Amino acid sequence: MTVANEKLLLIFALAIFLGACSEKTDDLDYADRVEAPTVDFNYISAGDGRIRTLHDIKYEVEVNGGFDVTKSKNRVDQFNGTPYKISLAAFIADDTALMIHAETVADLSGASDYSNLPQAEWPNETFRSSGHACLEIPAEEVEGEHDLQWLRNNGFEPTGTILFGQYFATTEDKNAEIVISIMQHVSACDDESANSEIIRKIQATTSVIKIE
Repeated sequence: MTVANEKLLLIFALAIFLGACSEKTDDLDYADRVEAPTVDFNYISAGDGRIRTLHDIKYEVEVNGGFDVTKSKNRVDQFNGTPYKISLAAFIADDTALMIHAETVADLSGASDYSNLPQAEWPNETFRSSGHACLEIPAEEVEGEHDLQWLRNNGFEPTGTILFGQYFATTEDKNAEIVISIMQHVSACDDESANSEIIRKIQATTSVIKIE
């Protein structure tokens, strides 16, 4: 499994549900378990109803319809031994979260490679995605998982029946990426038609514009 694919599975701690072939490294959450190094970067600006990425993949994202915008957070983490610098922020409503990650590979090893994923139609053809999925996230999965706990602290409860989709774009050298992640509480996972429509409606109300 590539570093990028491990990150894809671990962003929302869903590896056990999606059949990941490797476990987290011991260093995965080292930034939260030991004294973190000084954070000297910021890849996201969040406020005034929008989120902008500030690194080598610059986008402006807005969502219509009663969403709050969180403050951005900067941190470092490791995935399969590869160090990443990560900024994140999110749009939060009662039953919906849309997270934006702006990341760089700290050792410039080109580890952010999602070329094995299908090309996405949304938000544009430069993104890749494996589509959406629906699953049950139990309460015990939140403990120790940075992004899930961060979502909870910012007003979105990441447990229960969750519909989610992730969309990835990278630079040509695979050293910078943006990840757009949709999470939506739904009543059940067995209505694929209804869940597909839910994802389409969220996409339709979300503006993702490339900026210079």
